[in-house]
Amino acid sequence: MEFLTSDFFTIMKNGAFIKALKSEHKVGSILFVPTTKNSEKTMKYLKLVMKEFEKYGLTYENIMVLSEELSADDYNNVTCIFLMGGSVAVQHELIYQNGEFLKFLINFSGLTIGYSAGSLNLGSHIFLHPRHKEGDNLHLEGVGKFDFSLDVHCPSDAKEIYKLDYEKVKDMYFKMLEEVC
Repeated sequence: MEFLTSDFFTIMKNGAFIKALKSEHKVGSILFVPTTKNSEKTMKYLKLVMKEFEKYGLTYENIMVLSEELSADDYNNVTCIFLMGGSVAVQHELIYQNGEFLKFLINFSGLTIGYSAGSLNLGSHIFLHPRHKEGDNLHLEGVGKFDFSLDVHCPSDAKEIYKLDYEKVKDMYFKMLEEVC
């Protein structure tokens, strides 16, 4: 089961989400997929996520962070993959540089949680709005766990923002759609 969220810490306040999460939880290993090459920052947020899980009795025997040192054997007991929030591009590079992990992720049938950037990377195609500050024309091929595109952190005044930006980006947007379709 995949859960896609724009803000993990906010959704953890939703009782229905907690109930759904508990119904899918299995003791085993959790594998975090970081969005930064800064291991201190990764560990800071990993600890915050684990603290949230522990509040609701969601524990794991082993906690791992995806890195070049892990091999396919390390994935054997993974029951949850948590794709962290942060840089879509950094996480995308990490996923795609490890062919064994990419194959594992695509075929994984356990609990998968995408948080912000992680949600985007699970899709088929990633188009980022310039407000994400990862480039004005960022288009990446995603993992393909689902066949739709989404945006995260969409502001409440999105219609006005997109209307204002529409004239600036419409040619680029339609060109990207033509390339995809």
